[in-house]
Amino acid sequence: MQDNLGNYLSRARRSSDFLKHSIKTTLEDIYFDSKQLILSPGPTQLFQLTKDAIGSTGWMANSALKHFLTLSGLLKAPDGIKGDVEAEFIVKKVSKNIPLDPKRYPPAKIFSALYRELEFSYVHPNHKSRLQCPKIFPTIVLVSGVLNEIYKTASFERGVQNIGKKNNLKYIVATVSGVKGSDFNSGQLAEQLFEYHKHHPDEKFWFLTYSKGGIDVLYFLRDHAEWSCKNVVGISTLATPILGSRHLNKRYIRMASKLKRDLSEFGRNYLGQELDFFSEAFQRSISTKQRSWFFKNYHKLPTNIFYTALALSCNWHEGHIYMMLAKLMFPSDTINDGVVDADCAFFPKYFNAINLGIYHGHHLIAARSSSFSQEALIEAHLILLKYKYLI
Repeated sequence: MQDNLGNYLSRARRSSDFLKHSIKTTLEDIYFDSKQLILSPGPTQLFQLTKDAIGSTGWMANSALKHFLTLSGLLKAPDGIKGDVEAEFIVKKVSKNIPLDPKRYPPAKIFSALYRELEFSYVHPNHKSRLQCPKIFPTIVLVSGVLNEIYKTASFERGVQNIGKKNNLKYIVATVSGVKGSDFNSGQLAEQLFEYHKHHPDEKFWFLTYSKGGIDVLYFLRDHAEWSCKNVVGISTLATPILGSRHLNKRYIRMASKLKRDLSEFGRNYLGQELDFFSEAFQRSISTKQRSWFFKNYHKLPTNIFYTALALSCNWHEGHIYMMLAKLMFPSDTINDGVVDADCAFFPKYFNAINLGIYHGHHLIAARSSSFSQEALIEAHLILLKYKYLI
């Protein structure tokens, strides 16, 4: 009883802190955007203020709802690993850096135990976990996906920042276009990374990518394999359509065709670039054409770095309102997160990679405003990769 009460109060504090943070950040964003609009009136500034006002107030409302559900006991908390003998055994061994039988305990099983333990710790701050977030030597490169320009921060940047407060993680955010194909973004990545590396020649890079950002990095690794062999330790993809996404094909193309002119004009006026979702390059990066691209190009990817992949899944009524609409607009018979089919988010069996499994979450969990435990997901990656001597 005392343990349950302690967990409840701990969850309530976490929920309250998240709500306070959302209110504080929202007010700061709206104040800054309002000031910019006054100093430099124009459609771009007005769009930015409107976008942030809608998005941030939605964040506050969602945080308030989650806080209410937490206080009322209606929001189900993660169970953790208590009582799961095998998971407790894995966490104990990993925490002491004791090797596990790789046949009995493959990376996906280890990762699952780590994530469940860390997720419980994140939701219940009073829980003292055996696991400690390790220090790593590579610099993390965050690469976001489609329409990343509309967000204030990069995908999973909030999680990386919070973990960095504990172990001094070093990371950079790569700027890629959220509306162009992966061929174009490969060039963008090359310009930024080569320039950065000139000033930091001793640093190695670990790509932590989300959604289409993972495809962009795969193109980069293919185009610059020799440089990557020397300077990249690995890539971890999260909800990336490595083999394309089946359920976006026909309906997406029909919709994009109808909206092409309006999207292009909107992009020029408010985002500073055309939103050409109907371009062949963009389609190839997210449709099933990506499957054939990977088969034709996988042998050109660096072989001395690691590759990991993780997929997401959610029901149509769960999570963000945008994901509910996506589920209704782009229905699929297979498990998906509202955008990407889970089976397409894994590397194929013929490629030497580590597929970490499917985890509960919709396709917008990487946003700053998401209440998803980004920290737990990233920290589980760090611990597993360090345990396997990959970083």
